[in-house]
Amino acid sequence: GLATVLGAGAVLLLDATDARTSGGAPWAVSGVRASRLTAGDELDFSTLAVTPASWKTPLAGREHYSHANSSQDVFAERAFAFEAVATSLVDAREDVVAWGATRQTEPYRFNVTFDKTSAGAAGFDGTDPTKSETKQSPQTPKTPPQSSHPSRRITLLENTIN
Repeated sequence: GLATVLGAGAVLLLDATDARTSGGAPWAVSGVRASRLTAGDELDFSTLAVTPASWKTPLAGREHYSHANSSQDVFAERAFAFEAVATSLVDAREDVVAWGATRQTEPYRFNVTFDKTSAGAAGFDGTDPTKSETKQSPQTPKTPPQSSHPSRRITLLENTIN
């Protein structure tokens, strides 16, 4: 079946279908696909294919920032750092990878690498024509703020996590 995202929040889909693990300690997981869906996006549950809302356009070539964020607490419960790093990567002109680390260090500190070079990696944004939202100022900093912007409806497709 198909599902359409409604509301102002986002849905984060982590697809581990093609994930690979390495044994031993510390262990590693690679090849997890992350998709962040926002209002109007569709998800096909049988294939996990994401279709951006019809009013969204690709970010490629019109990214708002030079560089992506990083995080020293990528799995922070309230800061949504994981999503902030992933979406900042697709909205960055110069970076093709971004990273985050876990705050905890015992027994291990884990690093998360986001990679937008994989096939299918893309970002989309736009303004829902049925909503009245103001667009961001054209004068933006080189690096996106750490907090999310409700007016930016970025859809992230298949950003690979290593």
